Amino acid sequence: MKPVRILIIEDEPATARQLEYIIEKSESNATIIDVLDSVVDSVAFFNTNNDGVDLVFMDIELSDGNSFEIFESIEVKVPIIFVTAYNDFAIKAFKNNGIDYVLKPFLQEDIFIALKKFKDWFLVKNNEDIQMNNFQKMLQEMQTKNSYQETFLVYSKDKMLPIKTDDIHYFYSENEIVKAFMIDKKSFVIDYTLEKLETLLSPKSFYRANRQFIIQKKSILSISAYFNSRLIVKMAPEFAENLIISKAKATEFKNWVNQ
Repeated sequence: MKPVRILIIEDEPATARQLEYIIEKSESNATIIDVLDSVVDSVAFFNTNNDGVDLVFMDIELSDGNSFEIFESIEVKVPIIFVTAYNDFAIKAFKNNGIDYVLKPFLQEDIFIALKKFKDWFLVKNNEDIQMNNFQKMLQEMQTKNSYQETFLVYSKDKMLPIKTDDIHYFYSENEIVKAFMIDKKSFVIDYTLEKLETLLSPKSFYRANRQFIIQKKSILSISAYFNSRLIVKMAPEFAENLIISKAKATEFKNWVNQ
């Protein structure tokens, strides 16, 4: 059987590696020909390699803009499986060669199903009724999915481990490195900025306390008054530095805890 040439367009390194791993495990006939992270690089690729790829896994929010800008610059002739944390681009995705729309966080099964849809696409691509039926099913599936991240894939020595978001008590950033701290005091490097994590985490459970911390509500042991109307938050597991809530955020923070 002819190898399936797959291009990944994804600006989060951890997600790109996870996609590569799952695709290669799910489809022995697949070849990852490249991994790109920007609109500019993607347009350059399709300018010279439009016929050199069979399938694209594409994120929507890239490092330098929205991936739909790619379609405004050049005609893309291959099917796209969109992989994104946002569920409000489905119709636009379907109009731009989209054959599936996988919401993050995804499981191996999600990618396996998407690859199967790609194979079926060649059989039904000229049947608009079947395509529309599949699209309606896709929208129904998205409405039942949780739009917030439920797991993170992290590295531990030579292995990749999935950790549950609910088991992460806080995220801490130092020297542009973000770590997730667990209840057992273990920590793992996370390939996301705190700004990106804010879009992936449920605001009911997680709060951006300051420039260095995003904390989970259940990790809070106590809250104490501090100088100049600020607050000190004691965490579990305990952290070496004081976690201080500014005066400007103190009321908002207390309201969040009370929810």
